[in-house]
Amino acid sequence: MIGFVACSVIGFVLSWILTFVFVFSGMNTASYAIIFALCQVLNIAASCFLSTPKGHLKAMKKKHRIIPSVLYIISIILVVVIATATKIKGLTFLFVIFCTICYYWYTISFIPYGTKILKKCCGMCFDMAKEWLKTILLNFTLSIFENLFWHFLMIKFSSSVK
Repeated sequence: MIGFVACSVIGFVLSWILTFVFVFSGMNTASYAIIFALCQVLNIAASCFLSTPKGHLKAMKKKHRIIPSVLYIISIILVVVIATATKIKGLTFLFVIFCTICYYWYTISFIPYGTKILKKCCGMCFDMAKEWLKTILLNFTLSIFENLFWHFLMIKFSSSVK
């Protein structure tokens, strides 16, 4: 348990500090990506302390975990490939965000009913965002028509006064 906590905390904290330094300094993109990938591998290794590495790999292959596991590993590889091939800081950061989302999905897949809860929460958030967007668009549309109506009345009124 101590190994799990130590690896998790070191990997998590180091990757966030590293990302902060990367965003706000002139750090080399390839160096950042390689160190970030090592932090992510450390996060995966932390899980091996809870079970054996063989047991963890077996758990990663389960039906409900295979997609998050594969996406997480691919996203780690993509961060390194994109950073070293393009050296574009913004694109690398975009893939780091994708990798972080994959990490949380991967982690949540190990919590019983975690993915079902996540889907339900995301569905509720999307529904709320949809209603909020409808309200904004409706108010915006009504505001435009109201302004056009008053503008039309002012033109009509000013032309009848002359």
